[in-house]
Amino acid sequence: MFLRHLRQAGQAGLLALATLLAACGGGSDPASGSSGATGGQSSSSLGQLAISLTDSQGCDYKSVWVTVEQVRIHQSSTADDGDSGWRELNLTPARRIDLLTLRNGVFVDLGKVEELPAGKYARVRLVLAENGNKAPFANQLDLADGTEVALKTPSAQQSGLKLKVDVDVEPGGIGRLVLDFDPCRSVVQAGKSGKYLLKPVIRAYVNPTNDIEGYTVPGAIVSAQQGGVSLKSTTADGTGKFVLWPVDAGSHDVVITGPGLANAVLTGVQVSAGRTTVSMQGTPLQPGPSPIFRQVSGKVTVASLGTNLIDADLRALQNVGTYQASALPLVIEAAATMADAEFGSYAFGLPTAAPQRAAWQAGVTNYNFTPVAGEAGRYTIEARAAGFVAPKFQPADVGSANDTDVDFAFP
Repeated sequence: MFLRHLRQAGQAGLLALATLLAACGGGSDPASGSSGATGGQSSSSLGQLAISLTDSQGCDYKSVWVTVEQVRIHQSSTADDGDSGWRELNLTPARRIDLLTLRNGVFVDLGKVEELPAGKYARVRLVLAENGNKAPFANQLDLADGTEVALKTPSAQQSGLKLKVDVDVEPGGIGRLVLDFDPCRSVVQAGKSGKYLLKPVIRAYVNPTNDIEGYTVPGAIVSAQQGGVSLKSTTADGTGKFVLWPVDAGSHDVVITGPGLANAVLTGVQVSAGRTTVSMQGTPLQPGPSPIFRQVSGKVTVASLGTNLIDADLRALQNVGTYQASALPLVIEAAATMADAEFGSYAFGLPTAAPQRAAWQAGVTNYNFTPVAGEAGRYTIEARAAGFVAPKFQPADVGSANDTDVDFAFP
């Protein structure tokens, strides 16, 4: 197994494998190659699979590098390594990619698997290169101070990162699969050892055609959320521009967070075919300030683990009133992190100012956010631990003058 568990993501930068069944536009420096017998099938029954890489989200790391050697695909969702029927894209040479450069709709073409038998493909494996003994490592984290640290990827070299997908390859048809890899939520520190683990958070998109575009405060984190779950996120560039790609059709809440800002949400953004523009450069989404941030920190313990590494993720949720149309509670994800794999410790820096909201309207690109009364500094911390179905929740209030400690114990 590549990792102890693979999580369907909620968030953006993420590793995006764009899978095209014909020509693939965009990207840079595509590498290609394929293997696997076609069994003498006619060309009219074959398709192609082009693969690209993208990410989402923003974090304090300077770079997050992965080196892709091979991508394998199979029609069976239960296929094992030694089973027949795998089709492979071999990257020669292997591609070393900084995931943090793939933001705001940017992606990299990895190559194309040609002459694929038509049908449904249900499993993808991404095989990463071995790290070696010294920097630069194949899979590497560059810290803000320039320190180069190897990212530990257990068994990735042997069987690859395993993903379940649902992609139809039609004879002569064109299709696309994007696997969006969130590097920031996928990097986990392991105690004081200086080691970091790569534990992927990934979301799959089939035939993506939609995005949300706009402008906000440069450097802010912007995410598309549904029901308080972040599905795609990115970092606004130096002009404040952000592109959330890919996103599915439907209603999304666009959430803006960042240092010095109150949490803000543009509710009910309706996404259909193509691009949805929510703001322009001259009228950016502008959350109000939050000069004070306070810390919520704590520890996650799992009694059944013994000395094994802890695999737990945490989210800071905030109530932002109700939806206007349905009066259902509106909750946003204000922050997310992974617990330290050795100690189980975690920490959030959260704004004390009241969250703000505005309601999206078709064709409108100029919004003013309104503070939500009674919710300043109030959060709910959610903890999930691998092996446990039910999450745990505890309130946290940073509106007072003190930081807050919130611990979780499983079971």
